[in-house]
Amino acid sequence: MTTIDVKGKKCPEPLIITKRAIKKAQVGDSFAILLDNEVATCNLEEFLHEMKISTSREDNGDSSLISFTIGAEPIKVPNVSEFCAIPSPSNSNDQKGDYIVVLSSEGMGKDLDNSNSLGKMLMIGYLNSLAEQDLLPQKVILYNSGVLLASANADTIGSMKKLSESGVDIILCGVCVDYYDIKEKIEVGRISNMFEITRLTSTTGHVVYP
Repeated sequence: MTTIDVKGKKCPEPLIITKRAIKKAQVGDSFAILLDNEVATCNLEEFLHEMKISTSREDNGDSSLISFTIGAEPIKVPNVSEFCAIPSPSNSNDQKGDYIVVLSSEGMGKDLDNSNSLGKMLMIGYLNSLAEQDLLPQKVILYNSGVLLASANADTIGSMKKLSESGVDIILCGVCVDYYDIKEKIEVGRISNMFEITRLTSTTGHVVYP
C-alpha cells in the first residue's frame, strides 16, 4: 500500500495529488491518504466516490486516513474543481480555451490585516487548480508583483512550469521584472512589454482576473 501524506495541505491540493497518483496506478494498487483538514477529507471522499472507488475512513485525533484500492473497472477521473469550488471552464478535451488569465499580484484579493498571507495561500491553490483544468488558458500574463510567481523561490513555480509545459504561454511584464530585480531568478515564461499585454487583454475573447 502506498501512503500519501497531504497533512497541512488545503483543498484542492490533496485532490490534485490523489488524482495524479490514480492516473499512474495499476489495477490492484492500494493507497492510504493521510489528511488533517476536514473539508479536504470530505471533498476527497466525494471525489473518490464519484469515480466509483470504494473507500474506508479512519479518524485519529486531528488526522484522517482515507484508504482505497484501484479496481478493474475503467475510471473516469472528474474535474477537481467540481469538488473544491474552484471556477473552471467546462471542457474535457485538454484543449486551450478562448481565455487568458491575468495575475497582478502574488496573492488573490486583499487580506484584512494587509499581511497577504491568505491571498498567497489562495493563489497557490488557484494555480495548482488551473494547471489541472481540462480547458487551459491560452496565456497567463504576470505584471506588478505577479511576476514573482514565476521566480525560482516561489511556492507557485511548480504549477507555473506545468502550465508552460502544457503549452500555456507565460508572459511577464519586463518593467516589473526589472523593478523587482529578478531577471536572473525567472524560471518560466518570457519577458514582454506593456504593448503586447495591452493588445492581448483588449483582443482576447475572455480575460480572467482572479
